[in-house]
Amino acid sequence: EQYWVHFHDPQQIVHHLSIMAAGIARRPNRPDRAVPFRPFSSRDAHILLQLKRTSEIASPITKLLLDTALSAGKAARNPQVVPQLSKLKSYGTGNSKYSVEAPSDLLHTVTQEAIQLGIDPIVQTCMDKLFTISVSDQITKLRTTCLDLALTVEEETIVKKLLHEPTVNLRKNNGGIVNQQDIVDQIQSQLAQTRKQTQK
Repeated sequence: EQYWVHFHDPQQIVHHLSIMAAGIARRPNRPDRAVPFRPFSSRDAHILLQLKRTSEIASPITKLLLDTALSAGKAARNPQVVPQLSKLKSYGTGNSKYSVEAPSDLLHTVTQEAIQLGIDPIVQTCMDKLFTISVSDQITKLRTTCLDLALTVEEETIVKKLLHEPTVNLRKNNGGIVNQQDIVDQIQSQLAQTRKQTQK
């Protein structure tokens, strides 16, 4: 347990899984020691197969995280995505005694490019998908709660109109902060006023 690393922020979790898949995550027992990036090592790439097999039996959200890590791990090893990888080929794969470790400054440069070009864009795509899933769940919950307040078809129409603006706000890419309880209270109040006017 002394080597466990805890992450709470979704983006940190996705990013950590992705650099693990790329083979460049620091070891928990040696956090001060950089891990040499070996993009052409079949031994280091074995984690991709493990991720693929685990993803096949994972729940939807976990599958999204693992598939993201798998894609990032592949992209970080792809010279078409990360052009600087070609500079490491002459040093070998890292699988045999004849391989030579590349200079640390070159390794650092290539590793950073692998993160920037291969990993970061895929992590951001995953975050966008997670945001969409979260917003969709919030909208479904809000609509269900508010529509349950309606007693007639006419009231359902009123509720749907009142839900339009907060729903749009929730879908905004900036987060669309909405106090859902306030929305429910406002709709409940509006329905109460409508019922009073109908009874007159």
